[in-house]
Amino acid sequence: MNRSRLLFVACTTLSFTISFAVAAAAFRATAPAVSRVGTVTAATPMLEPRSGQTATLLPDSKVLIAGGMRRNQDFYKSAELYDPTTGRFQPTGEMAERRVGHIAVLLRSGKVLVAGGWVGRGATDSAELYDPATAKFAVFHLKGDVIRAVEAINAPAEFMAARQLIGSQKPIDREKLADTTISMKEVASS
Repeated sequence: MNRSRLLFVACTTLSFTISFAVAAAAFRATAPAVSRVGTVTAATPMLEPRSGQTATLLPDSKVLIAGGMRRNQDFYKSAELYDPTTGRFQPTGEMAERRVGHIAVLLRSGKVLVAGGWVGRGATDSAELYDPATAKFAVFHLKGDVIRAVEAINAPAEFMAARQLIGSQKPIDREKLADTTISMKEVASS
């Protein structure tokens, strides 16, 4: 019998899309009968109480919890991983930008694209890539198709290639920049 687990955060919606996390729990259901009722067991609490965060299932079955906020204007740039084998949360890389209400998408490469959201002074068009292999985020700030700034924490190769693009003010192909199978060096040379 196949068993699957679904990690969810119980929330109370107040207004718009802002919700406050009150508990984390693991749901065990029997597949493929989705309509069957499973059991709910309490998991350990997240490291930080969060609202407006994202939860992304990674290829290794861990769940990346990124960003969110504690209360109005108290935004997180921290992230944590939920490990279903231990039932515990652990800290992981930190985003360059504090954000809430953003999106997070698992890419074919296994990296996670975190984009947009609210950063306190307004909405942002910045995007960051989380690499589970290094547990690090990298962010690129664009104006049109030109990279204006890069924040690549502990990712020196990506930082140096992006720095060359910043200096040249050369327009980049956004699709290539978003494709994590293409190195920054290749993006810079195209």
